[in-house]
Amino acid sequence: MNQRLSEFRAKTIFDQVDPIVKMQLPGLPVALGQKAVGSTEPFPTAGEDNAAIDRSVVLMVDLVWTGTGGYKKVHRPPRLVYAPSTFWEMKIAALFGASGIGVKSSLLRVKIKNLSTGRELSLFGPIIGGDLTIGAGMFKKVPKVSPVSFDKFDPKQLRDAQVGKPVVFTTPLMDFDDWINGSEGQLVRVVHGHLKTGVTKSQTSFLQFVSVDTHPGSLVFDLKALGFSLGIPEVSNQVQSGTLKAENHPSDQYLVDTPDDVVPVQVAQHRSEGLLISFPTEKHHWTDLSSSQQEEVKRFVLNRTAAIRALSDFKDVVAPTP
Repeated sequence: MNQRLSEFRAKTIFDQVDPIVKMQLPGLPVALGQKAVGSTEPFPTAGEDNAAIDRSVVLMVDLVWTGTGGYKKVHRPPRLVYAPSTFWEMKIAALFGASGIGVKSSLLRVKIKNLSTGRELSLFGPIIGGDLTIGAGMFKKVPKVSPVSFDKFDPKQLRDAQVGKPVVFTTPLMDFDDWINGSEGQLVRVVHGHLKTGVTKSQTSFLQFVSVDTHPGSLVFDLKALGFSLGIPEVSNQVQSGTLKAENHPSDQYLVDTPDDVVPVQVAQHRSEGLLISFPTEKHHWTDLSSSQQEEVKRFVLNRTAAIRALSDFKDVVAPTP
């Protein structure tokens, strides 16, 4: 009996408050609810049987908002960065002569380094043409390798023996896929030139990428200083060319650490006020309340919603609850 009567009284107040709150706070989140508890025992502070507090409904209108309760770090995983480049370093990692009759041939390994990431691509293949009479100690001979058998030769058998010095150069923006060039590879030209004036002599060796716009266009990896040599003036160039294919496929991406995010911690805060409404004994209808009680309920709800509406301009309101 007491539980049922409590539910009726709570529903009566709820039905009066619900339309007022929704009308006064049309643009704010609103949560409305009711709960009833009935008991045969009197309220602990009641000093008499059937005290007013034992016949009451507590009406609460809460302002709930979120505020910053501090900050916390949120870890972010490393991210991949794509790193093409315009700055490169080329070195002749190995240059091997092959024995043969007639046409002169060599095996060439060139390494291209992305100066932004330090990663390196290795290109390898045969070049064919004139005899590259590069200075002693720089040109390594590979005996018993015929030029017609280059395609059967295992490049792993050839250890690197750098020729000359590395060359730094620039290109349009490129990545390693551009250098590898699919199944086509890179067509290169190696030139070794001699110049005698009759009194002086000099010689130079350089590589050219036929299909890549490099600056400078000729990558000089070996240059002999001007010297004196009496004799007949002479100019001679030896040229070999061929297609180099990739021996590896370095990535154009690398991982970089990502700074942690610092985000505010949202904490819910409450401001509550309540009104105690006592019903007559065994009564639960709205009309059972006196006109002053009815007016007090409406005034309380209107004042609370007005305060919530004003504070909503300064706070992140979550939901008032009757």
